[in-house]
Amino acid sequence: MRNRLQTFCPSKTVHSRIVNALWIEFGGTPWNMPPDWEPERAWARQLDLTLIPNLGPMSVAILDQWLAAGDDNDDGDGGAERPGEAE
Repeated sequence: MRNRLQTFCPSKTVHSRIVNALWIEFGGTPWNMPPDWEPERAWARQLDLTLIPNLGPMSVAILDQWLAAGDDNDDGDGGAERPGEAE
């Protein structure tokens, strides 16, 4: 079973805030985020989570737990292409 980020969040609001902050870090904007987007672990592991705006200590702790849990189904391809790269 895939360990989705949402399963580590105490509420949908917390999940939404974390995913929005990561989407912006990924290169997107709040207006073009796909509704079911979730970051790939391989990409998220490369980030210094403490430097991302809008990620407080609780969010960083949640992400640390999610990253530590691993994912048997993680293909490590980095997910979908970055916004704007298809041009």
